[in-house]
Amino acid sequence: MRPRVKDVYDFIQANARFYYCQCIRKYGDRWLAKTISVANYDSEGGHDRSHHVVAPKFTVVVRGKKWLVTEYIKRQVEECRQKGVIPEVHISHVWYYGGPFIYDLVIDIEKGLLSVNIGYVEDVVRYLKTYGMKPCVKLSSIMEWSERLVAGFHVHVDLSTLLNYFKVEDVEKIAEKWNEFYNSLIDKLMIITGHDDVLEIYGCREIPKALRIFDRAFASKEEHMIRAFLSPKVENNEFWNISIPINVEWAKMLVKEGKGHVLLKKARNLDYCLRYVKVPRSGVVNPKLFLALFNGLTGTKLDLEVLVSQPTVNEISTDPFHTPRLVLPQYVRLILEKGVNEGYRNRATFILATWFKAQGLQREEVLKKLLEWNTRNRPPLPEREIEHVVKSVFTHPYKPVSRKKAEEWVESLNPLKRKNYG
Repeated sequence: MRPRVKDVYDFIQANARFYYCQCIRKYGDRWLAKTISVANYDSEGGHDRSHHVVAPKFTVVVRGKKWLVTEYIKRQVEECRQKGVIPEVHISHVWYYGGPFIYDLVIDIEKGLLSVNIGYVEDVVRYLKTYGMKPCVKLSSIMEWSERLVAGFHVHVDLSTLLNYFKVEDVEKIAEKWNEFYNSLIDKLMIITGHDDVLEIYGCREIPKALRIFDRAFASKEEHMIRAFLSPKVENNEFWNISIPINVEWAKMLVKEGKGHVLLKKARNLDYCLRYVKVPRSGVVNPKLFLALFNGLTGTKLDLEVLVSQPTVNEISTDPFHTPRLVLPQYVRLILEKGVNEGYRNRATFILATWFKAQGLQREEVLKKLLEWNTRNRPPLPEREIEHVVKSVFTHPYKPVSRKKAEEWVESLNPLKRKNYG
């Protein structure tokens, strides 16, 4: 049974960090950000198309290291709850860097027969890959219509990744030609999909069919928003579907085998959609190929230098209140997961404590983790010995234990002596 509308508020609030991690990137010592908004859908099935801005442009508030975007979302959602309207989170396709900076590439394939649209998606993805891009495909909507499946898609490329290769001022040169580039790209995709000269009667006039397939709104409108991943689409007091990333080859296989309803079922399954704790990253992977496409479609001759040493655009944690921590190396994870035998417990405790401290954990947190880990040792150490090691580590400036030293101290880590490893 699908979740009811009453669950939408809790769903969005509980997953606000998913929207948050899509709209902020770290670039060197500076930040890129997108507009987040909440659109309201009333419970009677009508639509309030206005977007209630949560984080306008680059005015994201920071207090210390804690970003407050998720608090804005939660406040907006609570207002929706009080007014009895259904919220849906949207994110701009524009990155701000103190002002409008660069547009993400979003190819919006309007709703049409699933069996047809999946072919368009495949053509678009293949073309973008040819020119050095790694796209992410999202099933933006799917529904049953006259016993047939109708679906829409978004093909997304995160162009903030251009900053990994070009100077800021060079990326701004690309942004200046964005409208021309985007429209020329859509024209090219119309040809690729075979619809540049196919006319349909629409209203009182004939128009190219592809104009109804590709939405050009992402060409220049800064206010044009895209439904966020994991954002519920609500209709008739129930979840209609939830936007989710998909594997194109898998989706194509389902359609070919007449199993398209599997996509419908999964898009309406809240538990399935929540497996996506992180949005698949897209971006430019070959800057020279991308630049060749840009120059070809705009008729320009930009000759931009591809930099080898350049600050990179980094994702932030999906937890907005999380300080990035040092990743535990494999040999430390082995101790943590398996425990150790008698004779190695104290040294293993010391190894773990030094690494946990290096991660930025507080003394109480380290002690709690080690007491839980101690239950996996053979036999467990007395609790007072764990406490003594933790106290020592936090009293002295010990560095994390190296792999070489750990293999000397804990026999089970030595590849030649695995037999003693539980």
